[in-house]
Amino acid sequence: MVNALTGTLVLAVAASVAALSNALFTDDFSDGDTAGWIEVNALAPLGGTAYDASGGRYDMTSNASLPPLPFYVGDGVFLADSIGNRDYRNCAVRFTVRVNNESTNFQFAGRGNPETPGASYIAFNYQRELGIFINVIPETGGASGNPPIAQAPFEFEVGRDYTVLVSMHGEKLSMKVWAADQPEPRRPQIATHESRFQHQSGAAFIMYNQPTFQPGGNGGSLSASFDNVVVTRGGRP
Repeated sequence: MVNALTGTLVLAVAASVAALSNALFTDDFSDGDTAGWIEVNALAPLGGTAYDASGGRYDMTSNASLPPLPFYVGDGVFLADSIGNRDYRNCAVRFTVRVNNESTNFQFAGRGNPETPGASYIAFNYQRELGIFINVIPETGGASGNPPIAQAPFEFEVGRDYTVLVSMHGEKLSMKVWAADQPEPRRPQIATHESRFQHQSGAAFIMYNQPTFQPGGNGGSLSASFDNVVVTRGGRP
């Protein structure tokens, strides 16, 4: 009995050590610190964005209510460690996200540099009218957006936490989303293959508007937060 218990404990410790050694980055913002994150402030012409992690999660809120706009606008933060870091080309990114109103959509940007005008990257999105989907930026459709390359119905309840697991491994991309207080699904809701941008790195968390060419695109403030970020090597969730 003792030997069996000892063996179980050894295996558990070994699994924990392996998981830690495989981690590229973690941040639960429990210290209220935003060190290691780069704030973009792309909404400066429209009043800018307030960023704050003092409450133990990374909050992003536009300083002004946006007017109805016939195109996408947004703001967000870069994970500084990911910029130019080859390990972020193939990785799994797990985080918790919350949208605080129906004017706000959310995106995780991987394999690129969304800060640079004309940048290219893979976008893992939630939009109220489209559910969850993966698409590619820059959008050949211009300001009205590019069609998803993979999509599934999903609805975020305003003010509720959802866990997101994004995986990038070679051409294989996947996205799994579930309410944080519910069991994790066995499989991602969406998975696809995309050969572009495999040699780019980078990671960013972005909130953006509901434009007027979609139902409900009547403007309003943008407000979202994210938390419990864990990035692991290899891209196999």
